[in-house]
Amino acid sequence: MQTEPAPTHWTYASIFGTGWYEVDKTRSVFILDVPLRHAFSTSGFDPKGEREIGWEFHYPVTFGLHQIDDLPEILAPQNFGSISFTPGIEAEVPVNEHWDLRPYLKTGMGFDLGSSEHAWIYSTGVKSRYRMHSQQVVWGFLANASISGFSTNKGAGGNIIGGLLGVEASHKWPWGQSAIDTHWHLTYTRFQNGPEYLRAGKQGNPWRNVDSVFELGLAFSPNGGRFKFWAYQPERLGLALQMSPDGDYFAVRLNTRSWFMR
Repeated sequence: MQTEPAPTHWTYASIFGTGWYEVDKTRSVFILDVPLRHAFSTSGFDPKGEREIGWEFHYPVTFGLHQIDDLPEILAPQNFGSISFTPGIEAEVPVNEHWDLRPYLKTGMGFDLGSSEHAWIYSTGVKSRYRMHSQQVVWGFLANASISGFSTNKGAGGNIIGGLLGVEASHKWPWGQSAIDTHWHLTYTRFQNGPEYLRAGKQGNPWRNVDSVFELGLAFSPNGGRFKFWAYQPERLGLALQMSPDGDYFAVRLNTRSWFMR
């Protein structure tokens, strides 16, 4: 009897971000990412034209939840499948007025609450954005090269290599006496080492690796400001839809910020 390969490893919850993730309508999980961060400086150029690097520290805490359709069950201890803490640092480097690079490194620990398994988790890479202005629209051309992985106390481990290309745009729209900014993006990500990332398979068919994903997102923000919900002040609010080309993988995640500071 052929043994089915393991589904997505729980450690990758810290990489997905907040959202609902489904694989071929047979498995789903809700990831709640609390993206605590602090910017120590912003990037740009001073009046003399000297480059200023922006530094941002991240302290994200990530929970993997089995279901989200019933409030009492959400808060029940048995509904929490995993918890991870992966602090890191990102540096935003302005190459020129149009082009920014953002190398990053995150590493930490995660725990599977249903067993004694725990893991060291890491993610590193470089993000890139080239901006162009066209009247009221700001266009951005995106790229990202990354490697993420894990190693558990039970000998399991693996890594994935990802490459992303995409485009984004921001536009100001009149809204009463003020204006509101809209932001949309479209990206395509290709993975290597897919067996350690996502597996999908419909009943009766062989399982196979999900090695590429499209993402389409739309978000809104107050013109020149942030939303303010007490202590939580996201840069923007919106949703992003992810789907593999064959439709076996589908996800909806929360879109709350841009990759870059400026």
